[in-house]
Amino acid sequence: MGGVYTLGPSEGTTVNHNVIHDVWSYDRYGRGGWGLYNDEGSTHIELASNLVYRVKTGTYHQHYGRDNIVRNNILAFSDDGQLQRSRVEGHVSFSFSNNLVIWNGGRLLEGTWKDTNVLVASNLYWDMSGEPVKFAGLGLDDWQKFGQDAGSVIADPLFVNAAQCDFRLRDSSPAVKVGFNPFDVSIAGVYGDRVWRQLAAAKIYPPVKFAPPPPPPPPLELKDDFEATPVGSPPAEAMVSVEGKGDSLAITDEMAAGGKHSLRFQDAPGLQASFNPHLYYLPRHHKGLTGCSFDLRIEPATVMYHEWRDSAAPYRVGPSFWIRSGKLSVAGKELLTIPSDQWVHFVIAAQLGSESDHVWILCVTVPGQPAQVFRQLGNGSADWQHLDWLGFVSQADAKTVFYLDNLELTNRAR
Repeated sequence: MGGVYTLGPSEGTTVNHNVIHDVWSYDRYGRGGWGLYNDEGSTHIELASNLVYRVKTGTYHQHYGRDNIVRNNILAFSDDGQLQRSRVEGHVSFSFSNNLVIWNGGRLLEGTWKDTNVLVASNLYWDMSGEPVKFAGLGLDDWQKFGQDAGSVIADPLFVNAAQCDFRLRDSSPAVKVGFNPFDVSIAGVYGDRVWRQLAAAKIYPPVKFAPPPPPPPPLELKDDFEATPVGSPPAEAMVSVEGKGDSLAITDEMAAGGKHSLRFQDAPGLQASFNPHLYYLPRHHKGLTGCSFDLRIEPATVMYHEWRDSAAPYRVGPSFWIRSGKLSVAGKELLTIPSDQWVHFVIAAQLGSESDHVWILCVTVPGQPAQVFRQLGNGSADWQHLDWLGFVSQADAKTVFYLDNLELTNRAR
């Protein structure tokens, strides 16, 4: 998870004068391997004068928290993104100032940064690859006009030998221009009486060797009627996003298309992100024929969409439909009316990979009516071929619910 990992309110805690390096993770699922990591609810922590280098998924990451201070650090050479902020909140997440950030190609910022509740100023950034430095897609001038990184510069910090991880500064370093105060990394480590320090210093560590990348996980197949998951819990295998402001997404026994359980999406007005609550699965279907079926029960005020995406940046879209005011639409075209307070059955199929024909099929069965089949529906993106993200999203900005049941996902690879 992190070389230094914090959790929860920690008034008065300081994390300083550490040297953290070679933090790696064996990521078969998800991400991990940060240098400094403020996790869930970390509050009032100062992280200052630390050297972090050669890590996997970011030298600094805050999942969510409040009023943390990240200043005067040297943050160098993350393999997959340099700095990460995962959640926008209704208060100041952290301040980030007087830091030196250096890397060699790839993205600087991961996650969500385009709001005023993260305070970024007076930092030095340098990409040794020579690629233009982008801040959430913006150049430095536009980023500063947006209100971030006042006083920051893009400049070579002039370390003695960054490539060999010698992060001492030369006398002519521009780091002083951003208020950076050099610190002595040699004092990091064990402290206390002489014998204790000598014991630590005598330890000789072998060279760092990373495990080979894990084999890719198999394609995900689902057959979930939610009966085995306790009421109030999130569904198995899914990634769930809620804000806890009147919204929720959990198993319920209020009603079901079959059995006793279904999955309830409770939306609410005024959420920070209009796409909450939502969930998604990571199918990893890259060839063959994928089918997905499920039952939906909506209310008159339901606004939701179901979508298939790949893992590109920006992502490409395959099958996708919306339901708004009881009307189901694809690519802005209304196809049929979905009745409220009834279980309606959906079946979707699409060919993936090099044999994709760029279209998909939708079959909808309303109670008491014959099944309606819609063929040759165009993918959202003409070049979409892989199913890496399958999601259900409530987007109502109102107090309303919809229910999902009997979710099944299959792949018939040739």
